[in-house]
Amino acid sequence: MSDVHDIGDSLSIDRPQIVEGGIGARVRIQSLFKDFAEVRAVDNFSLDVNAGEFVSFLGASGSGKSTVLRIVAGLEEPTSGNVIIGGTDATKLPPELRDIGMVFQDYALFPHMTVAQNIGFPLRMRLLPGREIAAKVESVMRLVGIEGLGTRKPSQISGGQQQRVALARAIVFDPKLLLLDEPLSALDKNLREQMKSEVKSLHRRLGVTIVYVTHDQSEALALSDRVVVMRHGHIVDVDSPERLYRLPATRYIAGFIGEANLIDGRIERAGPDTITVDCIFGKWEIPRSQVRLNPDQISAQKMVVIVLRPEELLIEPASQQPNIQLLECTISEVLYNGSFTQFDLRPKGLDIRLHARGQLGHDGRLGAGATARVGLRADRAVVVDSED
Repeated sequence: MSDVHDIGDSLSIDRPQIVEGGIGARVRIQSLFKDFAEVRAVDNFSLDVNAGEFVSFLGASGSGKSTVLRIVAGLEEPTSGNVIIGGTDATKLPPELRDIGMVFQDYALFPHMTVAQNIGFPLRMRLLPGREIAAKVESVMRLVGIEGLGTRKPSQISGGQQQRVALARAIVFDPKLLLLDEPLSALDKNLREQMKSEVKSLHRRLGVTIVYVTHDQSEALALSDRVVVMRHGHIVDVDSPERLYRLPATRYIAGFIGEANLIDGRIERAGPDTITVDCIFGKWEIPRSQVRLNPDQISAQKMVVIVLRPEELLIEPASQQPNIQLLECTISEVLYNGSFTQFDLRPKGLDIRLHARGQLGHDGRLGAGATARVGLRADRAVVVDSED
């Protein structure tokens, strides 16, 4: 590992200033605004991230998620607001004094350095002795599964290996906060799935606080303790992955996170435990626990949207079951995906399209143009406001 000792002596930085007990740092983002000329990229963003938590910023392009991450990293200066890391106001601190590791979308590896030199760079900047650098680099290479690649250049390894090098460089100095900006977007699908497991495992083993930026819903849902859904520079909602999917708070979230059947309706009656919604399929009794409206909005004649996930539609159910409404549908399209099959449906006599998802493949009997009985699980429906 002698190749990590010869990194340039002319560069050095002071030891990081952020100090906090434990492994991960608590992060507090307060009333953050960021303007670029006439464009407001971040609009009154406030969030507390617990020590050791894995939080993802999820949003479409232009939602402001990467801008917030760059402000936390010290790579962008906010127009106003504060970033507090580990109890220290880091808003004015340069990046090297924030005790953060960061993985960029393009990995930002030094092409002229070997893998070991890339990983050891942050340690050399902290003026650690050569032997300690070599030991730490070797240890972290084992941790991320790239042992034996230390003497190669980035151009001599695969994209997945480059991603592991970038991760290793970001964690080799034991930061309390790890920032990841679309780290898997350059990888192919199979490698992305593999690296999701690697990132999750690393978080569990290290206990570091992670803030992760992605536009990929599956990444955010699979990896995160909480997901921050962003739109137009502000927070739409913050919740656990399961609640965001099962109990979306708005029409936008229901359509953005996963697939959803969105059915227009109107509240007919509001009882103490349930509400009755009149929709194209008739009158549905829905538990109040699945109604995502403010209490003062729950009143007769209120226009709402019923959210029903594709897996809550049963293709050819074996028998009549409670809380299931049976429809006769024409199958307009079938998409086989291995572990499940997706059906595009047209209920007979109704002007609406539905999407269903079966857990198993089918033998071709239920192909495009066929007729099938479809069961709607009304008891799994969620009610949101008709407007965002």
